[in-house]
Amino acid sequence: MAKVLIANDGTTHESMTHILTNMGHLVNEAVTGRDAITQMESCFPDLIICDLEMRDGDGLDVVASEGRKPAVLRTPILLLTGARDHVSLRRRMRERGINAEDITAVFSSPIDIELFRSSVGALLKKHRISRTAN
Repeated sequence: MAKVLIANDGTTHESMTHILTNMGHLVNEAVTGRDAITQMESCFPDLIICDLEMRDGDGLDVVASEGRKPAVLRTPILLLTGARDHVSLRRRMRERGINAEDITAVFSSPIDIELFRSSVGALLKKHRISRTAN
C-alpha cells in the first residue's frame, strides 16, 4: 500500500481517489496548493498527483515548494492539466526554475483510466526501487 497525495480542487479528485483506493492505496486529498504543501510536510507521500490549475495558485507552486525538500524531494509527481499545449507548460516551468526531471509525468484531460492506473503502478514501483537502493 502506497500513500498518494492528490492536490486537485476539481471534481476529478473524487474519481482518482476511488481508482487509487481500489488499487489498495491510502489517499490524502488537498483542495488547495497550500494544503498540499502542508500535507507533503506531514504525510510524506510516495506519489503526488497535482492539478496544474488550482484556486490558490497552480501545481507548479507545489512542485517548487520548499516542502518537497529534503524528505519528499525524490517523490514522483504526476501533473494534471487541461491544456494540450505543453510548450507553455515548459516555459512556465523554466520561469520558476523547475527542471523537467522535477515532474515525473504529465497527463492531459480527459484522462485515460487504464493508462492512469498503469502509470501510477509503474511510478510507485520505480519509487520503491529507488528508495530501497538509497
